[in-house]
Amino acid sequence: MSAIPTAGATGGRLEYHPLKDLTVLEDIQRVPKDSRIKSLARDGWQPKKQGILLVARITDGEHEGELHIYDGGTRYRLGLYTVGPDYIMACWVEDMTLAEAAEKFDIFNSESKKPSAYDHFKVGVAYGEPHQTAIKRAFDKLGLVGAETASYGNGRPGEVAALGACKTIVTGGYRERKDLPEQERWGAASDRLVEVLEIMRQAYTTPEAHDADMIQAVARLRAQNGVMTSATRAHLVKTISSFPVSVWRSKAQTVAENSGGSQGGSVSRAIAIAGLVATEHNASAPNQDAMLHTPSAKTTVAAA
Repeated sequence: MSAIPTAGATGGRLEYHPLKDLTVLEDIQRVPKDSRIKSLARDGWQPKKQGILLVARITDGEHEGELHIYDGGTRYRLGLYTVGPDYIMACWVEDMTLAEAAEKFDIFNSESKKPSAYDHFKVGVAYGEPHQTAIKRAFDKLGLVGAETASYGNGRPGEVAALGACKTIVTGGYRERKDLPEQERWGAASDRLVEVLEIMRQAYTTPEAHDADMIQAVARLRAQNGVMTSATRAHLVKTISSFPVSVWRSKAQTVAENSGGSQGGSVSRAIAIAGLVATEHNASAPNQDAMLHTPSAKTTVAAA
């Protein structure tokens, strides 16, 4: 271990410790589940993600002298699981009583705020993260921008806030094209998002065009049906635009309640909406060529 003292108000210092010198006192700390550690371990230990551990050197009680991690416990356990106890990490260490260490954990976790989908988008674009750059390429083709709020873009670039849904769509598009080289797979993923947003923007000329549930529903229909004929696509646009997004969502809720369940998150709502859209679409399709071949389609649509 080596230490670099500071003259800061906290009296903290930078120290380097092997993981075996550190601990997490479970009575005053959230404990990550083994399943989470094993899930993270699938990608192995990634030094660029390790950061710095925030550590309390306990000054009282039965744990006096122990180095307790009050922020970074998941990384600590992942390190033990992957690179082992002799791996050395940078630690910011402060002397604290057990009560002070417990308070530190509470403060850090109650006042911290996770990055938003927009934060992940802009940061991912900056360092070239594949999902986010695929999303940006799609936006660029359509004259759209990622944002924290949604707008259709009358007279200025349209804004898309449903960035988590966009990531789901490009992930699906990427997975479908295992036959392509890596860069072409991401190109196909980006094109899939373009196709979905084009359909939605033809159906609505309001911020509803970028609704998370609806764009995921359209993406699901596209995945189930493959490349749509011009007749199918035109009728799909007409079908979607026949109701506001709020009505599609209400119908999906009715279906969930009638089946004895409750509507879950955005993905669950999107699945229900896709089935409803397909049912409505096929009920009014002008001919067989314009129909959707979707397993969840029914012959009738639930009333809102």
